[in-house]
Amino acid sequence: MGCAWFALTLIILNNFNVKKALSTSLNNICKNLLGLFLFFFFIIIRLIVIFFIRAQLRKLKYLYQIKLNIYS
Repeated sequence: MGCAWFALTLIILNNFNVKKALSTSLNNICKNLLGLFLFFFFIIIRLIVIFFIRAQLRKLKYLYQIKLNIYS
């Protein structure tokens, strides 16, 4: 649907033929989606790293508490 809407605008405003308008519109939509996928990919990687670091810190805190209990 979006591809046809942008293609119609290209045909009317820039005098593109139908094939060129659809091709250009689809290429631009793919470029926009690639940026969106990269954004979410980096957000997911960031969340994984944050959760991994939190888990390691909790593990160290737990081990440190056990060590204190052994010596006291």
